[in-house]
Amino acid sequence: GFELAPVHDNFWDHPPLIRSFQQRARELLEECDAAILRCKWQQTAVNTASKLSMPSSDPALDKAHVFECAQISCRVMSMLEELEASRHRLIESEAFLYNRLQELENPDEIVA
Repeated sequence: GFELAPVHDNFWDHPPLIRSFQQRARELLEECDAAILRCKWQQTAVNTASKLSMPSSDPALDKAHVFECAQISCRVMSMLEELEASRHRLIESEAFLYNRLQELENPDEIVA
């Protein structure tokens, strides 16, 4: 998945570093969204493929085709779940970075 690397403690006191990590989180979120879209397209393609060339003259071949498509579909769904989880973590990370930046730049204001 897409995740931010851990950093040393004093990082949290440097707005320019926080902004660079915020930017990287946004870039990773864009990449993650694109990967999610590719997974959804792949899922659609697999679903379409599973219905094509059926039934053939060989029922065993039909079963194998459906089974193979089901296996691929399971792998794609698993990837999609991982990407959705990574996306959620990236959104949380970006929000955390935003709030920390607000704390540093506006110390008198309380950030909810």
